[in-house]
Amino acid sequence: MKNLIRIFALGVSLMFLYVSQVQAAVVNYTSLATFQANSGSLTLVNFDVDSGGNPIAAPSPGVLAGNNFSGYGITFNSGVVFGEPNLPFGGVSPPNIISNTQINTPTPALVDGVFAAPVFEVGLTNTGAEAILRIFDISDNLIGTINSDLDPSFNDFIGLISDTPIYRMEFDFVSGIGFGGDDLYFTQIASPIPLPAAAWLFGTALIGFVGYSRRRKIF
Repeated sequence: MKNLIRIFALGVSLMFLYVSQVQAAVVNYTSLATFQANSGSLTLVNFDVDSGGNPIAAPSPGVLAGNNFSGYGITFNSGVVFGEPNLPFGGVSPPNIISNTQINTPTPALVDGVFAAPVFEVGLTNTGAEAILRIFDISDNLIGTINSDLDPSFNDFIGLISDTPIYRMEFDFVSGIGFGGDDLYFTQIASPIPLPAAAWLFGTALIGFVGYSRRRKIF
């Protein structure tokens, strides 16, 4: 009986260790519809209105975005600028996208944004060449990344859902010609990340094991 108890205790410990590792997860999305279906109440920043909801006329490239969207819950660091959706930026919501003053230079073109409150879901439309979205925790540790495709002719969505709170995001130029982002989505509401079936099967087996042990004790 003591051996059975030891085995059971070990099994429970392993199950909780496994579950904790599974829950510390980041899920990647390349479909906006799927991202929305698995998200909470999303905030949309399309870069076409300011923090007060006032329309922004398409500015000349190089106008800083800065804290224009702090009212939505995000502030962009220095270097992030408004741009017009010129080719190959077709199909985005007019009149604006965001990019970086260092576009198409040897220095990486980085769009850096800090959230006013922790978020759990971040996604946006990549409007140019290959780019990467990164998310960071409260200690500025990297907790997730996703790359866009390599085709600059078509816009593509990239998104991340994390069960670790996200405090900062980076949208970074990787390769190709042209770089920009549009339609940024994020939410402060955590969406549960489903556990794999193996975790539930393991838990069910342990419950059955308990029942078997009790039955042996009775008889």
